[in-house]
Amino acid sequence: MYILQNNKENKQLNIRIPLELYEWLNETVILVAKVHGKKLSKEMIIKVCIESLKEQDLDWHNISTEKDLSKRL
Repeated sequence: MYILQNNKENKQLNIRIPLELYEWLNETVILVAKVHGKKLSKEMIIKVCIESLKEQDLDWHNISTEKDLSKRL
């Protein structure tokens, strides 16, 4: 697992997501803060999701669309 650290090089990524996903992400951050008393950032949630995707044993040669990826996950 990668952890954001000051001594590691990080790149900024701007993404566009549907409003429904954006609202879910905001609600999730608020819920975690209420339940645990500390904020889990949107950046951290997205980073961990990408890390999980990276760990999947996917044959990327056969994935060319969002639908293809969704079926394999």
